[in-house]
Amino acid sequence: MDVLYKDFGTVAVGARMGGAVDPVFVKSYLNLALGGLRDGDKVLPPAIELPHHWAANVVAREFLTKTECDTLLMLDDDMTFGGDALERLRSNADSYPYGMVQGLCCSAKAGHGPLLLAEAGDYYSPMRPEPGDGVVEVGMVGLAFTLIRRSTFQSVADNKQAAELFFAWGSTGTGEDAWFCKAARRAGIRFAVDCKVSIGHRVPVNVTWDAEKDTAGYHTYRNSPFLELLSDAQNTQDKQTTQEKEA
Repeated sequence: MDVLYKDFGTVAVGARMGGAVDPVFVKSYLNLALGGLRDGDKVLPPAIELPHHWAANVVAREFLTKTECDTLLMLDDDMTFGGDALERLRSNADSYPYGMVQGLCCSAKAGHGPLLLAEAGDYYSPMRPEPGDGVVEVGMVGLAFTLIRRSTFQSVADNKQAAELFFAWGSTGTGEDAWFCKAARRAGIRFAVDCKVSIGHRVPVNVTWDAEKDTAGYHTYRNSPFLELLSDAQNTQDKQTTQEKEA
């Protein structure tokens, strides 16, 4: 079903902060809090020192029970952004048909591709933004720099069991963002990425000196065992789905 919206209304800013918050994120966060908000917006107490999915649930609860704001801006503590990023994201009328809208950022995983994911059955496939792209509808969004309407939470709440969390880890490696998006999708919610609002992602890299090339080389760690584990889980799920369709 299509849900009709106007704008995003008042916004509550909720951040997930771990035990070692990136200092460049802190600078971005302060610039947003001090100069990037409108009258009626709120800054929530950050959820600190919690696993990602628990932190997301804490932020959501603070937003839903401690404010009357219309929309939550979910932030992760390894993102960087200009003080006007929220204003540009919330003021784009092309985003209004969607229940969740994220700024465009790159994956922290090796390769660092754009987080622009199309729905493909039970999983998501990466897309590449085209030059000039603005708001692009996607199959899911992350929680890095993402507007989530109060009505989206209500729609998910109306379609989940009472004790079920908004954000949880799936049994096959599904992250808390995909978990919530799947539930929202079942409730008829649509998602988008605004490719005009570019968000930075701080990632650790190894720097080594290449004497032959007389330059520094940058390398990321690729967690092969974990990626293989997720691949095995996905293959098993695909086989089960195929068997059920053939039965």
